[in-house]
Amino acid sequence: MSESTEFIRTASKNERRYIMRHALGFYNALTLTGLYTIPHTDSLNANNLDKFIPALKHCIAVHPFLSTAIKGENTENPSFVRPASINLRNHLHLVDMLSNSTSSSLTDKDDRDLHLITQVTKKIHDEPFVNVDQQPPWKVLIVPLSDEAASGQRVYIIFACSHSHGDGKSGLEFHKTFLEGLKYAHELYDQGYLYQTSTSALPLLPPLEEAANLSITWRYLFLNLFGRHMPSIACRLLGLQPPANIIHGFNAWTGRAMTFDPSKFHTGSEALLVKKDLLTSFYSIEIQVETLVLAPFSDKLSLTFEP
Repeated sequence: MSESTEFIRTASKNERRYIMRHALGFYNALTLTGLYTIPHTDSLNANNLDKFIPALKHCIAVHPFLSTAIKGENTENPSFVRPASINLRNHLHLVDMLSNSTSSSLTDKDDRDLHLITQVTKKIHDEPFVNVDQQPPWKVLIVPLSDEAASGQRVYIIFACSHSHGDGKSGLEFHKTFLEGLKYAHELYDQGYLYQTSTSALPLLPPLEEAANLSITWRYLFLNLFGRHMPSIACRLLGLQPPANIIHGFNAWTGRAMTFDPSKFHTGSEALLVKKDLLTSFYSIEIQVETLVLAPFSDKLSLTFEP
């Protein structure tokens, strides 16, 4: 028997696109992974999920989308609802890195860790969210590493969510809040797995279409209206770059005919390791970063957080 839910608001056009893409099986989880180091002096144990519950409850209280489910995902008019309670056993999982490895031939520790976490991330990315009308579409996976660093126990923490509930920057905000919760949330929350949502919970942010004026520049509008009829030399003289559909013709985005079999669909992934000195020359990130791991085909971003 399903629990009662509180209606929050109707999904926007952009959110509907994400919801339907998930419902059809064309896209699953967006993931962001943080590499945490737990000091030896800390009571937190990466193999004990109970210890992470207060931090997770803190994240749900701070980010209202984490307590939001989707009603009518298979319809033309899905909406966001809030269940009366959330069973965190459906959202927090412990993963054995070694059991997910297909290769133990790598001898370098960093290469082995990168290989293993890439495998786990691909698996998580391919798993669809279920019962989204009662369970908010997100999960957190705790992946302890077998070897410990001199500074403490190392553990990957993977945050995976539906694109209807966030993007890459949302994952960064989750990890910042989760790290904060690991330090202080045990003073406010217990380790029980049932989280009672509150009617006084923070409201959802408005849809992007309402929160910002999504204007179209005159340059873009002019080029799409008249660029097709302008000689290429005129476009160059005016400093205009014709859109791709003008360059390649009307069928540029139709693609080739193909079949979709969910049982055989798997995410392609490529991992790229970017060192800290190169990263900081391009990005300004408040938290200290050791390495950045990118897997562009699986939306995977991995950060090392300093304790």
